[in-house]
Amino acid sequence: MKTIFQTRNIKLASALIALFALHGCGTISNKTGVDRVTAESLADQSKGIVVLSTGAPTHCISTSTFLSLSDANTRKVVWGLPSIGMDSVYHKSDFQDHHGTVNAVQLPPGKYAFTPVIMNPYVNTITAPTFEFTVEAGEITYAGELFMTASCALKTSFQIRDQYERDTTIARSKSPALTNATFVTRLLTPGQTFGSKTQPGPKPDSAPSTK
Repeated sequence: MKTIFQTRNIKLASALIALFALHGCGTISNKTGVDRVTAESLADQSKGIVVLSTGAPTHCISTSTFLSLSDANTRKVVWGLPSIGMDSVYHKSDFQDHHGTVNAVQLPPGKYAFTPVIMNPYVNTITAPTFEFTVEAGEITYAGELFMTASCALKTSFQIRDQYERDTTIARSKSPALTNATFVTRLLTPGQTFGSKTQPGPKPDSAPSTK
């Protein structure tokens, strides 16, 4: 599953890279971090919570990739939810061996899709995979890890991985509200490729399970 981007203006993009490099590598709060799940969040049984991790071999600056959320049926962007960072240098990593974070989003029941987007105004998305998931009311879903096997470039690639033990351990440690929570494992599935007529790819070899 690969994403292909192109720059609108190579000189401007190069200048932007230099500007970001001079800016430094301070971190900012991860607005979708799993630590933001509270007892009040769990009490709202009209919505569901989806926990997933994102990651990449290393962090990036001018080609940082974020996940944009949309309705899987209408393809309309879901507003009001911060994009989830995958390899942003400005987010502190939750892991020691690679860059990544464990995240949580709370949504009304429905079918949704994540689309990777490079957060650079001088980069256009040509094609990009989408990764779909379902939200059930009152349920806490573990959707797996979305890992970038190729990052920090205009051509990126992704893998869906099951890191249940690792990610839920971190989730429980960062959010006391999740200490005794029951997670239903239902991994992300590849959706239709954005920007082309490519059909959905093979789905992960797993079935929903409760742990």
